[in-house]
Amino acid sequence: MLKKIVLYATLALMILSAMPMLVVVGQENECDAFESGSDAERTSYYMGEGAAFIRSSNFASAIRSYTCIIEDIDSDYADAYYNRAAAHTARRSFEDALEDYGQVLSLEPSNFQAFNNRGVVYAADGEYELALADFSSALNADDAYIPAIINRGIVSTIQGDLDSAEADFLQVIELGDLEAVIADLQDPERDPEAPLPEYDQDAVLAYALLGIVQSQRASTNYDNYLFLAGGNADGRVQSAAGALESRFEFELRFDDGSWFLLANLADS
Repeated sequence: MLKKIVLYATLALMILSAMPMLVVVGQENECDAFESGSDAERTSYYMGEGAAFIRSSNFASAIRSYTCIIEDIDSDYADAYYNRAAAHTARRSFEDALEDYGQVLSLEPSNFQAFNNRGVVYAADGEYELALADFSSALNADDAYIPAIINRGIVSTIQGDLDSAEADFLQVIELGDLEAVIADLQDPERDPEAPLPEYDQDAVLAYALLGIVQSQRASTNYDNYLFLAGGNADGRVQSAAGALESRFEFELRFDDGSWFLLANLADS
């Protein structure tokens, strides 16, 4: 993915340096850049330009770049829809993002990243059942796609289905073989010069999410105790329960959307 972004950006910079009179963002006709180039060259230019705008958080300009491909070059270019959807998502233009991800999936029905990302948009908009359906579709296309498993677990947690959430997070830990990684790194006889094991950083998040789910179970247990104990409740438990409730209210809420995992740019 990174190689592709760099390639697009490099092509865009090469073309910019060769053609000093290229489009200036904000002018009326914004799709005249490298007008004499082939469709492939112009597509590479606008993909690189859009990627550069996304990296600088200039999402409106990125949308214009990808729109140039869709409207002026190739209306069936899935990567342009995909990346434009990501820019719309960053601007919280959810309806536009859903439309673009839908277009990607009409062109590439097995694009598990598009299913995952559309699921995140649905979840951010509170459409949890539609989000779960998309995460499941992503996993039907690639049953080891960790972001979709994590995202499904987050939605399950929001809906109060802690058993399903816990199963998803444990599955991620198993898929990432993270217990073996920890055992390797903590081995007292490990050679300090040995290379570090490789592991998926997305998978690591499952430990934190599992901890949140287990803390939510603890919070429920505290509440049950306090309800049944009434005025005879132990003060230590009351203090612990209050601290845990505060953490969830201010720090560990899943429904703010910040825990979901997006695939930012298309790989293909």
